[in-house]
Amino acid sequence: ARFKHQGILLNIQVKKDYEQKLINLATTDSLTGLFNRYHFNEIATDEMERSERYGGPLSMIIFDLDQFKSINDTYG
Repeated sequence: ARFKHQGILLNIQVKKDYEQKLINLATTDSLTGLFNRYHFNEIATDEMERSERYGGPLSMIIFDLDQFKSINDTYG
């Protein structure tokens, strides 16, 4: 018996490019291009889970710069 095959060929590159754009918008600051708090929270969660899973130590240094918004707005 012969089988008939029917298929659809799709170029998903446009969708993949759009998906990457959305990821970039969600994880970076548009002014500086640096990762934002959302991305930090994702990475911190991943690293805490990795530390618990493998029983290794985890160190973290966080800086809080007062008045940083005005510095960022003035100097970029």
